[in-house]
Parts: sequence; structure tokens; C-alpha cells
Amino acid sequence: MAPTILHDIPEDSDLLKEEIFGPLLPVRSFTTLQEAVGMVRSLDAPLAVYLFSRDRAELRYLREHTRSGGVCCNDLLFQASIHGLPFGGRGASGIGVYHGRAGFETFTTERSVLDRGGFPDPDLRYPPYSSGRFHLLKKIVTLFS
Repeated sequence: MAPTILHDIPEDSDLLKEEIFGPLLPVRSFTTLQEAVGMVRSLDAPLAVYLFSRDRAELRYLREHTRSGGVCCNDLLFQASIHGLPFGGRGASGIGVYHGRAGFETFTTERSVLDRGGFPDPDLRYPPYSSGRFHLLKKIVTLFS
């Protein structure tokens, strides 16, 4: 299927509400950046938001007023090919990010383990604490830290 650019898409079209897994590119025109940001904010957070502009204030405005998996300025899709740049969605477009360290952290679950061992459970560690008991507990904790 050849890539297809679709224009004059109605605001309530599923093409603007669902993820597209094909060579379809719905294009909407806006008079102001604020109008475009309003449309982005009215829908679920997209995988990426793209801006073509030389105005750094516009990029800052877009970053500060939208939520998305990523933002790409003056390029298309290239952010997904940079291994060290986390890439992923939020909400309906995905959970977590991948690439490099970010991918390791996304797909790794940390787990804490407490293993008290076989020692008896001394009353010393439970309140109420006198100043003498508290001082002794601090020494024990420091010794095993």
C-alpha cells in the first residue's frame, strides 16, 4: 500500500483518535499553535508530537502544554532511531520507554528482599524506647550498615 496523506479530516474522525499502523498520514491545518495544542490536548496523549518551526518559543510552548511519549522538532521519526534517546508512549499509546538505559529500566523490575535469618527476635527493637535502648539500637544498626 502506498503512503497516503489524508487532509480535511473531521475533528471526530477515528483517524485522529486511534493509533494508525499503516502508511496513512492524517494532516490538519491550524491558524495558531494554540489551536493545534488545543486539539492535541482534547485527545489521548499521542506517541509523538511533531513541530516544524524555527521559533524556540513555539517549541517550548508545545513541550509545556502537551503530553506525549515524545516531541520531535523539524524532523520526522528520527527520534526513534537514536539509541540513547528514550522512546515510548504514555497512556493508550504505550507504557514505558525503551532504548539504552531507559529500556533496561523499563523492562527490569526491581525487587527488595529482607532476610532476617534465624536469630531470635529481640524485644530491644520494639518501642517504647528509653534513651539507653535507642542509643544501643543506633550502635547495632551502625555496626551492620
